[in-house]
Amino acid sequence: MNIYILEWGCGPGRIIRHLKDTIKHNIKLYGSDFNAEAIEWCRTHIEDIEFCVNSDRPPFPFESNFFDCIYAISVFTHLSETAHFEWIKELLRVLKPHGLIIITTHGDSTGGRLLTHERRLYDLGKLIVRGHVKEGKKWYLAYHPPEFVKNELLKECEIISHGQFGHGYQDMWVARKRR
Repeated sequence: MNIYILEWGCGPGRIIRHLKDTIKHNIKLYGSDFNAEAIEWCRTHIEDIEFCVNSDRPPFPFESNFFDCIYAISVFTHLSETAHFEWIKELLRVLKPHGLIIITTHGDSTGGRLLTHERRLYDLGKLIVRGHVKEGKKWYLAYHPPEFVKNELLKECEIISHGQFGHGYQDMWVARKRR
């Protein structure tokens, strides 16, 4: 039985390319990104992984309940509030019941970057979006209070783990889709 894993927002494959050599048995890897040039590069240079271009809005070209695990590293950090809810609905659509979803967010570890008025809203559990550039780009930023992630973004999931990711620049959330 194969296990199907999707990296949503794989870019040039900086993470997924290493997974294929780390977990080999019965794993089928997929990478998806809205940057067509990055996906073309991946298709040309990384073997044994299925890559596809997704739009900046859902849907994915995958069947419902297809993936056992989906991860997105620093993707929600660059989306509007509307896109947050559109994409989490789509991610959960293609994730199997009891499947794992792993995301990183700008949470408490990056709270020091907020302006005073933003911090007040953040402390009330509100998503903060700085969207003065094209959505999805590096400087389009979203900050995620833990209450927002638990009670809004991942409300259809059981939270398994929440903590700092990398060098403390982001929070990592591991959750399981409920039936």
